[in-house]
Amino acid sequence: MAAVNPARLVTLDGLRGIAAICVMLFHAGDFSPLPMPGGYLAVDLFLVLSGYVIAHSYGAKMDALGPSGFFRLRFIRLYPLYLVGLITGAGILALRVFTSGADWSLGGTMPAVLLLPAIGVAGYLYPLNPPAWSLGFEALVNLIYGLLRGRLTAVLVVAVCILAGAEVVRGTLAAGHANLGANWETAQTGLARAVFSFLVGIVLFSALSRRGGTVRRHWLAYAAGFLQLAMLMFGPDQRALWDLTCILVLFPLLVVLGAQVEPGLSTAYRISGDASYALYCIHFPLLQALQSSSRQLGGSNLWLQMASLGAIFVAALVLHYWVDMPVRQWLRQRIPARRPATGSN
Repeated sequence: MAAVNPARLVTLDGLRGIAAICVMLFHAGDFSPLPMPGGYLAVDLFLVLSGYVIAHSYGAKMDALGPSGFFRLRFIRLYPLYLVGLITGAGILALRVFTSGADWSLGGTMPAVLLLPAIGVAGYLYPLNPPAWSLGFEALVNLIYGLLRGRLTAVLVVAVCILAGAEVVRGTLAAGHANLGANWETAQTGLARAVFSFLVGIVLFSALSRRGGTVRRHWLAYAAGFLQLAMLMFGPDQRALWDLTCILVLFPLLVVLGAQVEPGLSTAYRISGDASYALYCIHFPLLQALQSSSRQLGGSNLWLQMASLGAIFVAALVLHYWVDMPVRQWLRQRIPARRPATGSN
């Protein structure tokens, strides 16, 4: 058995990796060899996992870190690959402009460099890489959490969860689905998705920590991955009700399960977890390029689809190991941490 607070939560890493793959398959559309109608829901699972892992990784150190130390660590974790995704999106757009005369707009470029949405531009919040909407909202939620953590009472957290959850319910029922947040028309519900799921992750960690216990090696670690895949592959007629069931009930329960069991053979979970963030950041612009090339070639077949998506996954792994990790190490050395205050006699 492992300690209740292991250094790496392998099952949750695996769930995050599966979620990233499902998002990619959803955005691949007809180019995907595996239908993934609920792939957009993986964002909500990402955010629950984010809240849980942040509480797990930083909770005991938050007082020593302070807001500035917490922001430093989150910036180092989120920004480098976010910027890679932004540059990839700009590069693909530039290629399309050069080859097919597509329109180039700088309206959303400069704010995006600062992780800000394209203010005053209709359409996507992040036109160069639309999935980045969730990263922008996650960064905002992290900022608020870092500033207010010392004032977040249980009553306040529950109240905010209820309000955010109510907006998620309202927006989802109105739209008929929860695929909301990537554009300005749905940004309010997208922000509510981020706030609700992130705080649920914080609450779940707090509850499991108080209960104590151990993380066990168990076959349910693999079952959690298959359950997640089934949830995101499911395409019911009552789309809105299923989406809300996943966001409000099933994903939190899945994280509770995943936090308490570890796989015996963890290689696949570890690799998918390593690739997950880079895959989320780069998959959309690369898919656009692949889909455009496929149309020019007159269509695609199953093997081409699998090889193309596999290549994107491998590219994400390369980015993680040979770009993200070295850059994060370099930034930790270059961006000074806050020195603890010392008393004077």
